[in-house]
Amino acid sequence: MPSVALDPEAYTQEFANIYSELVAKCGADNVVRLTIPHPEEELVSQISESVAGGVVWIAPVYLPKDILTGLEIIVPVTLVVDSDGTISRRRFVSSNLAIIDGIILQTIDLYEGKFEPLPGKCRLVTTKYKFSDN
Repeated sequence: MPSVALDPEAYTQEFANIYSELVAKCGADNVVRLTIPHPEEELVSQISESVAGGVVWIAPVYLPKDILTGLEIIVPVTLVVDSDGTISRRRFVSSNLAIIDGIILQTIDLYEGKFEPLPGKCRLVTTKYKFSDN
């Protein structure tokens, strides 16, 4: 399934819609919400049960420092992972910069094959990417 870039409001609505669909499909007790922590958050997130075990944050495939002067861009990402470990949906907030969105698309594709099967469970996995000139 292709990745979809959304504006922040549409992303929030899409997250709610996907969560509702997963509850209807798998049952509320079988929807697991997980986080892949950004390295800056890792120490705090290590104590959380919601950290996606065995899956590490993947750095962006490219950091275009030359276009980031004076900017800080944070891109939230949501992956829907089926019980067999495959990613069935990829959603993220558009940065409004084609190069950044392209980097996000390439990077989130690298998560395919990283999730172990979890029979009977649907996973809603979030992470984020920060781009800045520092």
